[in-house]
Amino acid sequence: MAKRIFNNPGIFSRLISGRVENEFSDVRSISQCGRTFSMKSDSSSGVRNKLNRGVSSRPDRMSFPGMAIAQHYSSNEINMSLNPVTDEVKNYLEKKDIHFTEGYTSFSTTCPRFETARMQSQEKQKLFINSTTGCFVCLSCKKTGNWKSLQENINRHLSNEFMKKKKHMVCFEHLEPISPSDKRRVDMLWNKAEEFSKLTYNEKGDIMQKFSLNGILTKTLDRFMLRYSRSTESLLLPWFHVDYSLRGLKILTLTVDADNKSSIHEETIPRLNYHGLFGWNTILPQNKEVVLTSNEFDALVVQQEGKMQALSLPKGCSTLPQEVLPLLEHFNKIIIWFGNDLKSWESARLFCKKLNEKRCFLVRPVEDHPNPLSAFHNRRNISQILATAQPVINQAITSFQSLRDDVFAELTHKEQVAGIKWKRYTKLNDIMKGHRRGELTVFTGPTGAGKTTWISDYSLDLCMQGVNTLWGSFEIHNVRLAKMMIQQFALKNLTKEIHEFPKWANMFEQLPMFFMTFHGQESIYKVVETMSHAVYVHDIAHIVVDNLQFMMGTDLNSASADRFHKQDQIVAAFRKFATHRNCHVTLVIHPRKENEDTLLTKASIFGSAKATQEADNVLILQDPTISGVRGSKKFVQIAKNRFDGSLGTMVLKFNKDTLSFADKPSTKPVEKVQQISSSLEDSDEYLEHDALNCALDEDHYVEVSPYHD
Repeated sequence: MAKRIFNNPGIFSRLISGRVENEFSDVRSISQCGRTFSMKSDSSSGVRNKLNRGVSSRPDRMSFPGMAIAQHYSSNEINMSLNPVTDEVKNYLEKKDIHFTEGYTSFSTTCPRFETARMQSQEKQKLFINSTTGCFVCLSCKKTGNWKSLQENINRHLSNEFMKKKKHMVCFEHLEPISPSDKRRVDMLWNKAEEFSKLTYNEKGDIMQKFSLNGILTKTLDRFMLRYSRSTESLLLPWFHVDYSLRGLKILTLTVDADNKSSIHEETIPRLNYHGLFGWNTILPQNKEVVLTSNEFDALVVQQEGKMQALSLPKGCSTLPQEVLPLLEHFNKIIIWFGNDLKSWESARLFCKKLNEKRCFLVRPVEDHPNPLSAFHNRRNISQILATAQPVINQAITSFQSLRDDVFAELTHKEQVAGIKWKRYTKLNDIMKGHRRGELTVFTGPTGAGKTTWISDYSLDLCMQGVNTLWGSFEIHNVRLAKMMIQQFALKNLTKEIHEFPKWANMFEQLPMFFMTFHGQESIYKVVETMSHAVYVHDIAHIVVDNLQFMMGTDLNSASADRFHKQDQIVAAFRKFATHRNCHVTLVIHPRKENEDTLLTKASIFGSAKATQEADNVLILQDPTISGVRGSKKFVQIAKNRFDGSLGTMVLKFNKDTLSFADKPSTKPVEKVQQISSSLEDSDEYLEHDALNCALDEDHYVEVSPYHD
């Protein structure tokens, strides 16, 4: 069953390197380059039951857990969450007479290659099945995959046993958790590096100074099995799996730029599919409590000073891979201590839902509780801070006493509460203050004005700062979208500099950017299911849907419902999703057909007023040139901003070579665009007049800063 999400490295190592690079080197037709591709991934759920079989007869359509159930919802009850596959997994395993136990996040049984009578779960033969997605991890075969692959494998083995074939069958022979090239590189680097205890005294002191590890004991570094590469002057941090096998490395290298400023360059092997955790080699079977950190050095501090077992996540607080959940399954208590910034706090609460809130405790983000390494350097008592960890409360009714710490955190972290700041579009920071989780942004503009081009650049700016992003482009094929994005990312015309494509493609692969593979008309149910799947598996924080009109004609049960009513249902679904999933949704909506002589307003958005009422932000791309106004420039108008009411405009300057509106800063004087804090409902007429004057002023240019030099 085809998975309906691209992950970025998959695209650029296979798809982009072929399709997009070909587009740079020669002109190809849209029909050739604009196909919808289906990529297989181990994290895909692929769960189907009898109800699912009727979802779609097309072979390239996705199937996620609970999709068929969603089809039976009434039109105003679109499902907001990925339905657990608990019942389906239970029924299947019971039907096959396979012994299993149910844990916090997974079912555990034994590898299918063992006979049914032996399936009494020895530790090294365990197989874990995620109860939300159906993804499995087999400790015996060291393989991972989706629920459909596991079913097929079990059926093959049971059929083989029933037919009394003596030939041994290999489990999941087509699946590899780590590519052979990655494994060879991991082993090579690990074997060449020196154990920390074998380094000279001077070498140890130099490393401690370079990587800010002063105060960390050598025995602590040895306990976590850190190694040092003399040839590259790099620190190697190992990831171990449940069977204590080496599954990956994080390589830290100190670099110095032309201004003599030092920074730590980080590389992970493999780049995706993390099946191990830093610190797992220190865990014993009797350990039932653990501290989860976002940084390897934090784990060292917790173990040394807090006297507790500690593990660190491969990608910090940006994502909690479902492949590592089985490693955390046998812990009865998990303390999450990421830091006292807002992003860390939001990630900690999100991960609690993945780990099962019943066993999770959080170190609150107060001023005296920074990340463990900072607390250690500031001479805080690590054990006392860990003792303040509070359980996660999940209830429908609360009190101010429960909210007090959260309110205090928002008051003391005003800038962080405002959200992630744009680096290319700094004027948006003045008006919108930042990009925040849980909001719905509606974006519109005239046909052909460049909506997709600008919103691509806008989302790329945030993704480059670590905002996990999912793109749903129903109008433009993913290959063309990715081709545009990589040039916006590089701020170069790669058609003219094709030799630089591998360099920028490798850098782009590191971004947390994912793509849905839908194209053309699609069901809102399938789109929401895919979004839910992505939020769970990839910890998506920003979803771009371009555009709403492609979901208007399908699967809303009531065939007689008018288009306005259907649109209201879809907008309500995205509003609910953004709030319940704490994920920012940017929804592109075409405007209604109006007189081209006037600029667009909030009332110009197609459909009823519900879209603008439900939205937290309304952005309008204005193109005065369409109405024949000479000497004018395109600009983005912020017509609604629920966060603090500030409204305004930002003039754009398009660069045809880079396909970006974020070019080098202009040498023209920068004038501040007037911000309006008056009533949002009465501001459209004034904004239209002010924005048009702004666009006509040749000397008025809002500075935009490139991310790269």
